[in-house]
Amino acid sequence: GLAPVGVPGSFIPEATGVNDALVLAAALPDVEVASPSQIKAIVVADGSLDLTLSGGATVTFGTADDLGAKLLALHTVLQRVNLKGVVRIDLRLPDAPVLTHATQGGTVSTIPRG
Repeated sequence: GLAPVGVPGSFIPEATGVNDALVLAAALPDVEVASPSQIKAIVVADGSLDLTLSGGATVTFGTADDLGAKLLALHTVLQRVNLKGVVRIDLRLPDAPVLTHATQGGTVSTIPRG
């Protein structure tokens, strides 16, 4: 991941994913996805953009491509799903979020089957 940011007024060093992280950070207040108290960290590692929620769940965005759709999917999940025990919300395909539950070790897809 990236090194922690320095004191106010510091510059963020150029690295892969920094721009995506800044785009995500700037977009969060506008779409009211989560309150600032719900967001613990924005992490860029191995080419993937992740958001860590204060409850411990990690939201995987992949890249900032299609960010509006991914944020809408996150907003919908946060509003409609009981996140107790959820450790990962994968939004790389925003039309089909996948939730991973800690104790069950499995995933739940939001794509209807049948």
